Amino acid sequence: MVIILAPSDYDDWLNCSVAEAPRYFRQWLGPLVIEAAPLVRAPRAISGQVIQPPAPPNVDPETGELF
Repeated sequence: MVIILAPSDYDDWLNCSVAEAPRYFRQWLGPLVIEAAPLVRAPRAISGQVIQPPAPPNVDPETGELF
């Protein structure tokens, strides 16, 4: 499900409990504008060393879980 947040709500929503999350759910009445996401390339080797793309913020690098 898509959740549209005001920029000022990002940190609070990402750090709230599951029980508190619904307070951020509001119906969006404005127009929807779609933008392409930046291309993420697969890991590549340079001089035999594999370079991994950085993990997205707030993701546990061991489990890949967002929360």
